[in-house]
Amino acid sequence: MSKQFKIALAIWIRTILIDGVITSILFSVSKEIGFALSGLVIMGIGGILTIPLLIIIIPLVKLSVQIPYSLGACKAWLAFLLMGVAALFLFFLSTLFSLDYGESMWLILNISTVVSVAIATSTTNNNYRKLKEEFYEHHLV
Repeated sequence: MSKQFKIALAIWIRTILIDGVITSILFSVSKEIGFALSGLVIMGIGGILTIPLLIIIIPLVKLSVQIPYSLGACKAWLAFLLMGVAALFLFFLSTLFSLDYGESMWLILNISTVVSVAIATSTTNNNYRKLKEEFYEHHLV
């Protein structure tokens, strides 16, 4: 298993878990307490539907390591791209199922997904740093 895959998988799993928690909190605040369980549904459905996104996440991780900036800047770049991928994915789902993208449920889901991607990306310290160091050791000019 490549290091890029391990990092992509860690970001993906953390995003799903964090997204479920944030969605539960936001739904319970904005709707009813019964909506708090929706986070579990979001985790389950999100896990199944977003597995193909690993195909996109892995090359983005590899590309972000190659950027000649600091570790924090590279992770910020990766987080920004992953947030865009997540927003496009949710937009695609809402279009596919003819759902109102402006509906409060989709706004809450978008907010929680973007925040969870940012948190998940920012918490990939050790493996990401090691991958970046390995890349520069092999590609020194």
